[in-house]
This record gives sequence, structure tokens and C-alpha cells, in this order.
Amino acid sequence: MKGSRHLLLGALVALAWSVGVSPAAASPADAPAAPGAVSPSLPAPPPPPAPPTPGPGAAPTSSASGAPADASSAPPGSSKPKAEVLIGSIPDLAGVLGGKVEFAKEAFPILADHKEAEVQRMLLLTVPQTCSACGGDGKIGKKDTLVIPPRAPNHLMPIPLTLNWEDTCSECGGFRNRFDPKWPQRLLFLVDYLAHTARTGNFANLRARAQERLALIGENRKSTVVKQRAEPFNGTYSTTFTDANGRRHPGTAYGVIGLKTVPDKRIAFAVNVADMVLPLWTAAKDQAPKGQTVVFVARAGRRAEVGGWVWLPMGARTGPDTTSRILLLCGTPQASDVPEGVSAIGGLMVGRWVPTANSGDSGALDVSPVPVVMAVASATISVQTSPASKDKRPGD
Repeated sequence: MKGSRHLLLGALVALAWSVGVSPAAASPADAPAAPGAVSPSLPAPPPPPAPPTPGPGAAPTSSASGAPADASSAPPGSSKPKAEVLIGSIPDLAGVLGGKVEFAKEAFPILADHKEAEVQRMLLLTVPQTCSACGGDGKIGKKDTLVIPPRAPNHLMPIPLTLNWEDTCSECGGFRNRFDPKWPQRLLFLVDYLAHTARTGNFANLRARAQERLALIGENRKSTVVKQRAEPFNGTYSTTFTDANGRRHPGTAYGVIGLKTVPDKRIAFAVNVADMVLPLWTAAKDQAPKGQTVVFVARAGRRAEVGGWVWLPMGARTGPDTTSRILLLCGTPQASDVPEGVSAIGGLMVGRWVPTANSGDSGALDVSPVPVVMAVASATISVQTSPASKDKRPGD
């Protein structure tokens, strides 16, 4: 039993900040093809040890992607290789911030049943879409024409006056790309696929790029779009006059000579990406922990080290002025990157922190159960207005 526990701990050291499970949501195939502060760089994870044997009580369940947790569960004659077990189970732990962490059996085992190519695809789908209204220019071309009557004797036909100008695109606010309504769901799938990918090959780079996508949650786009309209203006123009003797003389006259733009409407444009992502945590926070993937924005408290793990109490945003409590499992002291301040977190719900008899003492996390989330990736964010300029696509 002691050897098994060492194997489990060794696996978790290698997988700190790097695990997740499938969200209970529609397939990303339904999502249309798809911009922030840059996340802190994380150390590359060490090579994973041999897959540990699931601990006592760990349910031999499958991930939401359908990969078997055990070769015996594969269909007869199937040639599909058995998915690597990243974590078989984690034993409960007492004495964590004045309470006890109870890990959900349903959250394990965690399997490496996704490929790097799937993560790459979701990285492409989680960059903001080029605005279809302006084609990524941030401007909309406008044109207006005014036809004035003939000016005899110089002109015998009506005179067209044409003006071309550009308005800021009101669909993207001049930012050139857009966060469509399905973007948060695609971000959830990205965290899920990353969490189910083997920690070999290109994994460190994939995780860094996924953290750049999480950093986009900090964008708070604001601008004022000024629509313009064409208006005629008067001036002098050259013409000829005929005197009483029928002789023509050059001269000037006053009238409409052209079109100019004048402000017409002012439209306030605002997109707060954190508000778009908010429903993901609101829907998940009260669910029973089963290893489901979660994405949320939270402010970190003071870290604690208990049982060889790094724990971080956080206040997760549930509304404009409301928060809920979360206990974040950040890895081990040797392999963790603890977020500071306000962060965007992607991870999985693996259990509950429950108060014990002395939880009313100072230093206790809370007096009621709190979700325990194992971190997959994080990005420290600063919610501020982004400039209305061409956005770089992170990681591309």
C-alpha cells in the first residue's frame, strides 16, 4: 500500500497544473470556427512515471470522450490501444485549512485519451473570429450621392455629387475580430482536451498556448462608434453670364458644390469577456464533483502547503458583485505555479473541502463545504480596456 501511494504521488507531481476531464456539454463539432494579458510561463512537466495502479475505491470509469479505462472494457476484437492512466485516485486528506478534503471517486481515473492534434484544433477555434461585417478591417465603407439640377449655360445635364467615407464597424467596435457566443464553450473544450493529453512531446508548448487563450478572459473591450452621414455644403463656382447684348462674360455663382461627412449617431460598444465566461462556473459550482472541467475567474488568497500539496483558497466570481469559495489544488511545492491576484483558471472539480469540528477557528477556509478544483492551467489577468487596433492572434 505504501508503494502504491508513492506511485500515485509521483504521478501527481508530474501532472500538477496539467489535468482535466470532459465537460458535460455538446460536442465541439457544433461550434463554429473561430482574440489579454499573457499567462505566466510554467515549468515543463517532468516525464511521467509508469501508469500507477488505481488506488482502493477508484472507480474504473471512462472519460466523457468514451475511451476505456481498462482493456477489459474495450469491445471484443477492438484494436484501439488502452488509454494511459494519468491519475488513478487520490486519498482523502485531513488538516487542510481547518477541514478535510474528500476526493470524489467519480473523478478518477483520469485518462490520456485525447491527442495533440485535437488540442491544436481547439487552439485554432479559441482565437476570436474575424469580424464578418468588416472582414477584419474594423471599418465599413460608405457612399452617398446627391444629384443637383443642371447649371445652365455651363451644364445641360444634372450634376451628380458623390462622397465615399469609412465608418467604424459597429459589429466589432473597430477591434477587427469578435468573441462569438460559443467562445466560452470552446474554451472549456480546450481545457478538457489539454487535460486528457499525454504529458510528452509538445505538451508544454500546448499548455502555454492554452494559457494565452485563458488570458483573453481579461479583455474588456469598450469603444464609441460614431456613425456619419453625408451633407451637402455650399460655395462659389465658376460660370458665365449673358448680358443684354447677348455677350457672355465669365463670373462666379454661389450654390451646392459638394458633400461632406458630419456626425450622425454615437453607439456605445462594450464586450466584457469575463461576463461571457461567468455562466460556466455559475452552472458548475453547485454540482456534485465528478471530475468535470470548469473555467472561472477568481481572486487568490494566501497559499498553504499541507500533505505535500499546495492549496490556494480563492474567491470565484459568480456575478458582478458576488463570489463563491473555491479550494484550488495547485500541485506540489516542487511543481506548481500559484496564481496571484485575479486569475482565469481552467481545471477540474475533483472533490469537496468539508469543515471539521474546529472549523470555526480562525484560519479555517469556511464553515460549509467548498468545491475542490485541480488546476490545469491559469493566467493572471487584468481587466482593462483594450485598444481598438489590430489584435495579434496569441500563439500563432
